[in-house]
Amino acid sequence: MKSHRQVAERFLLHIWDGQHLKKEMRTTDGETVRVECAGTWNFDSGPDFKNALIHIGGRTVTGDVEIHIKPRDWTAHGHHRDPRYNGVILHAVMWQTEASFETVKENGETVSLLVLSDFLDEDIEKLSRKISQQQGWRCPRIAEIEQIDTDALLKVIDAAAQQRLEGKIDRFKKRLKELSEDDESLSPSDAWDQLLYEGVMEALGYSKNTLQYIQELERQWQLVEYSLPGQRQPSLLRQMITGASTIGLAALPVPGVRITC
Repeated sequence: MKSHRQVAERFLLHIWDGQHLKKEMRTTDGETVRVECAGTWNFDSGPDFKNALIHIGGRTVTGDVEIHIKPRDWTAHGHHRDPRYNGVILHAVMWQTEASFETVKENGETVSLLVLSDFLDEDIEKLSRKISQQQGWRCPRIAEIEQIDTDALLKVIDAAAQQRLEGKIDRFKKRLKELSEDDESLSPSDAWDQLLYEGVMEALGYSKNTLQYIQELERQWQLVEYSLPGQRQPSLLRQMITGASTIGLAALPVPGVRITC
């Protein structure tokens, strides 16, 4: 197998975001690819870029783009089981490490595969230096922003904060509905506990893919017996102990805990 230069996935995201690519490209199936709009960089969970506009094989399609270092990262990250990735229209990878790979979504549809290394508009070393320099770039309009009236600026920030909060509320509502529908045996109280647990883990700074693994572990493992001397543990604490034990992060001994899969 041909060896490839090690690259960080974030570097690839910058390549796609800045479209450091040739205008005309082809998928591994030979279909022409022309990017009209790269989409919006998604810093939350789900596909890397949202609402892209791409011409693929004579078709104009809109949707999401997922980017990986190698094709099998799609299944390694569990995207083939995640309905949030059903809107992906293009799977872009840096290296073609397999002779053939089919990107299949949770709904059974296949996604076109694009190998970025075949269509970079510059040598990868030059791109690496260029992108590193751009990350230290200062917006040329920052001076104008600094002249904005403080009260007016605070109103804009407050409005943006409200919009962000409402977006989080909607996301948690959808997740709560998913939890209730995926497991009918889950009581409303346990569903709320699970939602809070996932929110806490996310707030602690776990990356979106790491969080997916933790959520998957929580769905597959269950605590069948738990007790502390003279007291009963709350449901949320039980889940946290389960998760910590499962992923090997428990720092303190927990007497009476037995976990089965």
